[in-house]
Amino acid sequence: SGENLQNLRASVLQAVPELSKNVSIKQLDIALRTKLRQQSDSVLKNVIAHVSCAKDDNSAAIISILRGIERQLRKESAHSIPQGSAPAAWQVEHIYPQSQKGPGDSWISDIGKWKLSKENYDQLKWTLGNVTALTSKANQQAGQKSFSDKKVKFKESHLGINEDFLDRNR
Repeated sequence: SGENLQNLRASVLQAVPELSKNVSIKQLDIALRTKLRQQSDSVLKNVIAHVSCAKDDNSAAIISILRGIERQLRKESAHSIPQGSAPAAWQVEHIYPQSQKGPGDSWISDIGKWKLSKENYDQLKWTLGNVTALTSKANQQAGQKSFSDKKVKFKESHLGINEDFLDRNR
């Protein structure tokens, strides 16, 4: 939400006495919203869609967020998504390429077919909604390939966070 992680940790610690009475996600949500005035889901969804947070210097935080989403989707069978640069370790994959040289010819072609503008994608390329996790090796292979080519890598990842992409054409 743009808040410093130390502030969030402090907020959770302040909520611990209340949580000790009833330990649950629902109770944490209530404590953070009512007692600590944390932001609403709609505000956070807007942040996800519009705030440039998925930059290389935030990759550890982004992987943590993706890991948390994977845990929510897959529960006990969730992949741990260990981060690193080894071929089997996981990295942040920008679906729409973040290269300073541009997204590449295949993306420019796709954007035109989808009747969208490159400027719109350029604004969204650093948002949480434009990232997922792939192994280091798969991330290198995906590079600036088209969305349809990247979908093959998403399927091979076997991650719940990537399943939604498989049914999408854009």
